Amino acid sequence: MDRVHQSKRIGKEASDEKRIFCTACAAEPSLFISLLDTRSGKQHRLFKCECGKIVWDD
Repeated sequence: MDRVHQSKRIGKEASDEKRIFCTACAAEPSLFISLLDTRSGKQHRLFKCECGKIVWDD
């Protein structure tokens, strides 16, 4: 039986390893909220930086 390691991606799965940076201060913001578009199945993530800026990840 074949096994797939969790670190290997299969197909066109989204990578959570994509790093996001604030456009105002270049710091790495923390995840604020995650939204799911049920029509398209796409997940949108909002990040909030320490400087107060909210950054979208599309």
